[in-house]
Amino acid sequence: MQTREDAYDHLLLRPFSPGYTIWVRHGENPVEESPRLGRVDDNMISQVNQMHQMVNEAFNFTIQHESEDITQSNMQKMMKTCYRALKLYHIKCMCGVSDKAMTMILDLLRDAFEQAKLPNTVCKKCGCSRWKQKTKKGSILRLNVPVKRNGKPIAAKTLRYFPLIPRLQRLFMCSKTSSDMLWHSQASNNDGFLRHPRDAEAWKKFDAKYTNFSADPRNVRLALARDGFNPFGNMSTKYSIWPVILIPYNLPPWLCMKQTSFILSTLIPGPKMQGNDIDIYLQPLIDELKQLWDGVETYDAKEGNTFKMCAALMWTISDFPGLGNLSGWNTHSGLTCPTCNLDAKPHRLKDSQKWYFMGHRRFLNQGHKYILDQNRFEGQVEGRDPPKKLSRTDVLSQQSNVHVSFGKSSSVTSKKRCNGQDVDEDDLHCKKKSVFFDLPYWEDQMLRHNLDVMHIEKNVCDNVVFTILNDSGKSKDNVKARRDLQCMGIRPELWPGEGGKYPSAIFAMLNSQRDVFLKTLQNVFFPDGYSSNVARCVDLRNMEMIFPPSFFTVMVHLTVHLVDEVTLGGPVHYRWMYPIERYLGHLKQYVRNRAQPEGSIAEGYLSEQILTFCSRYLDNIETRINRPGQVDD
Repeated sequence: MQTREDAYDHLLLRPFSPGYTIWVRHGENPVEESPRLGRVDDNMISQVNQMHQMVNEAFNFTIQHESEDITQSNMQKMMKTCYRALKLYHIKCMCGVSDKAMTMILDLLRDAFEQAKLPNTVCKKCGCSRWKQKTKKGSILRLNVPVKRNGKPIAAKTLRYFPLIPRLQRLFMCSKTSSDMLWHSQASNNDGFLRHPRDAEAWKKFDAKYTNFSADPRNVRLALARDGFNPFGNMSTKYSIWPVILIPYNLPPWLCMKQTSFILSTLIPGPKMQGNDIDIYLQPLIDELKQLWDGVETYDAKEGNTFKMCAALMWTISDFPGLGNLSGWNTHSGLTCPTCNLDAKPHRLKDSQKWYFMGHRRFLNQGHKYILDQNRFEGQVEGRDPPKKLSRTDVLSQQSNVHVSFGKSSSVTSKKRCNGQDVDEDDLHCKKKSVFFDLPYWEDQMLRHNLDVMHIEKNVCDNVVFTILNDSGKSKDNVKARRDLQCMGIRPELWPGEGGKYPSAIFAMLNSQRDVFLKTLQNVFFPDGYSSNVARCVDLRNMEMIFPPSFFTVMVHLTVHLVDEVTLGGPVHYRWMYPIERYLGHLKQYVRNRAQPEGSIAEGYLSEQILTFCSRYLDNIETRINRPGQVDD
């Protein structure tokens, strides 16, 4: 004899079939069905179908709806419960609810709904340890004795790497995104205008060079962005984290640069910039990119079959010091411009003790009136041609003989620079051979490392504004700049007197003009994308006749190369740091444990990635996919 509980469990696993005939004449009582229970809930069916689709596409298998142990009714109940739990967890990540607050909310719900099956906690504590070595007291000399905590060694640094291949495969396994990955080849607006990197010269030349890769439009094009940020919100704390982010360019313009499309690849721990050691941290990514160049088997939800997915890295995006670390070019010498390379003439100001970059008349056509003008420029005729573009052979030959020992040991070059001694420029222009040349196609890329327009326009704007406002601390026109003019023997009307006083320049504002200018700036608001481009409004040749040489830092000089990079790489908003900087601010919000900032970011990022994928299957709820923009017209 079975108990009532056994019969209840039996009916849950194997309930009566929907077409069961009630034997009224044999003693069974008729059951009156409630209208609410008898009506099929379309919303519930939609939710269950979405959960089925999500599980099938996430794990690439099909749930059998009618098996011996799981019936259709039980499957619907299970999927509906899954849907509600997913929405609850989605609200936690969407609104930034802390783990402790979420646990308290679950406790409250558990008390209010005693029959509800709610998880006890949503927080999983990481048991990773940090490793380091003991040092002598009062010394930085390390001993070969590991520091232990609770009997376990503590790691000096922990690199958090998120595998790339499964996430690229998921873009095709998900029916919600697989069609978007083909936009770059199927979009109809191929009218010759630069709307996307696919319209630029570098993309087209790469397709012509590697026809096997370009033959399948599902192959992925990636960009790599890298920058650092302070995770604590306290600028006095000298600690920074350096994420490496990948951007899939297959997606359409309205999705490509959104934060939901960014792929966090690596979290490099601080406390400071890595320098040449960045190659060590990038090695896991380089290994995966090599594997992706050969191809990996991937299921395409749109076509319903598998294919060999390949991926290629197009270029990198970073600030100027980061460009030096990624490319291997020395950005701290007189030959700091990677585009001009060795075809430049370094000049150093004696009093200001800095490099300056003039001579932009070389970009003018021969016969221009400025070419022979000596008085209003540097005091000499400009007879040079524009710098020649380096071929891949030239770049490889420059880096082939550079030997680098990775680690914290200081080199001879750095010691000389610290002592203020001059070093041979030919020995300084390359710091290493870039790790990206390990990729078989990297030497054929026409644009390997982008000049970041965001930092360039910021520095140019600072130079112009603070100089015309005659700011005492940030102006490029000061006593040292006037003494440099005297040493160069140009513009004698601006030379300083014996007491250090100097006449006002033509560009300096009066106090009344400064007040009007600042009040105007205070009351002006620019919508996103409507502020002017500095490179389009500034003519460096005319500025050389007005501003002192100390004004022309390397960031001012780099504006002359931005137009060529637009031709090679396409629209600048696909290759600048603005969206990356905003994304770093988003990652900063994940830091809840100040003792383990990298772990907090990793945990928050993984939770968001899971919810971003799941939210594609959620209807009637605001998600990161369908939420309105900041400026919703």
